[in-house]
Amino acid sequence: MLKGKVGLVGYGISNRQLLKTSLEAGIHDDFFVSDNRVMPDDFRNQLREHNVEFEDGGHTSRLLDCDMFVVSPGVSPVSETGKMLLSTEKRITTELEISLDILHQSGRRLAIGITGTNGKSTTVTMLGHIMASTGIKSYTGGNLGNPLISGLDDDTRIFVVEVSSFQLKWFNFESSYFHLSAITNIAQDHLDFHGTLEDYVSSKLRITRLTEGYSLIPEDIKDLYSLAIEPVKQRVLGFSKETSFAEIRGKLLRIHKLEIPVDNRFLLHNHIAQNYLVAVTLAHLAGVSVDDATEKIANYAFLEHRMQSAGSVEGTVFINDSKATNAHAVLAALRSLPADRTTIILSGREKKESYEELIEELRRVKSIVVLGEEMKALRKALKCAELNYLEAPTMEDAVLMAMRSSTQGDYVLLSPGGSSYDLYSNYAERGQHFTSVVQGLARRQK
Repeated sequence: MLKGKVGLVGYGISNRQLLKTSLEAGIHDDFFVSDNRVMPDDFRNQLREHNVEFEDGGHTSRLLDCDMFVVSPGVSPVSETGKMLLSTEKRITTELEISLDILHQSGRRLAIGITGTNGKSTTVTMLGHIMASTGIKSYTGGNLGNPLISGLDDDTRIFVVEVSSFQLKWFNFESSYFHLSAITNIAQDHLDFHGTLEDYVSSKLRITRLTEGYSLIPEDIKDLYSLAIEPVKQRVLGFSKETSFAEIRGKLLRIHKLEIPVDNRFLLHNHIAQNYLVAVTLAHLAGVSVDDATEKIANYAFLEHRMQSAGSVEGTVFINDSKATNAHAVLAALRSLPADRTTIILSGREKKESYEELIEELRRVKSIVVLGEEMKALRKALKCAELNYLEAPTMEDAVLMAMRSSTQGDYVLLSPGGSSYDLYSNYAERGQHFTSVVQGLARRQK
């Protein structure tokens, strides 16, 4: 799949791992690295040691001399760089597509792809936990932060892969890369990358055409986009309604005609219940009995920064949901808590999404704190809706403001609704800072 001089556009974790694996395994050795940021000295030195040409601090015409391009997933087709690459009419791909092609050619190994606006990381790790607990050597990663190329050893039999809309957008071929797949949900997101909601949805639905077996998708998505999935409709299974292949009804999980009780900790939040449903159903479709799957998932440890307790201060519970980087994720978080007893902290860079539904939910909360200088569109929407909010320049200020708005039995929810890049390197750093501030406040109260 790699031919001629390969331009690595962006030198993030996926392209770094692709280069490392390609050189070590003898897959390919003719690369040119182009990054729009100034690379750290250790990256530059490593490239020099392997005689790999590179440029940083911006993409120049040198990149156009390459025969094909492997883009970091965050490079948008509508960006200046994306348009420049597309204008060459040369092949553009991603580390994920290259890795899936290698996996596809190896045969006799099971690949399961999971995408969605929210919940895909939780669902991937839930399913990965089930599969690993069966005793079969499994890989869990992809867009989750562990590039697939790093997991392609000969002994691994099952691959559970998180797939983003960015990666799906750049796929060249619609080969049967996945044996099974799922879409957890679809809501407005990443319009800064895709340009339109239609393009975003189309990218998500594309995973159904990359799957040779069953694709599991929400029943409402299946109905709404029936024309788009028409070519593969015989392989698409719906979930979450009485007429669906699978649903959670009350405290019971139903898959086809089989019903089994659900552990209460997976029923605390609706979006967690849906992630559980998808993970167990995919495990069942992959050959694990429902009884075994539910038994294996019982000791699953939830992901950090997703509705995670950060501690309590004077009876107020603080919840770290820093991974909520869009309005849809914030809605899911708010709907799992008593709104009239919840103060929410919003923050981060926006993604050109609609806030109409979120504004209606925010009318019900006890108090709103906006952290940092971003969120300009949301601030405007709050003012138009005549909703008051507090402005906090730092996380310390945000936590204190939220605390003052709360009483015993209340909740303070950090569910930002935007990416972390205004104040932090990533959502994990933001969540860790929030937890650190809360725990510091708790110690001082003792």
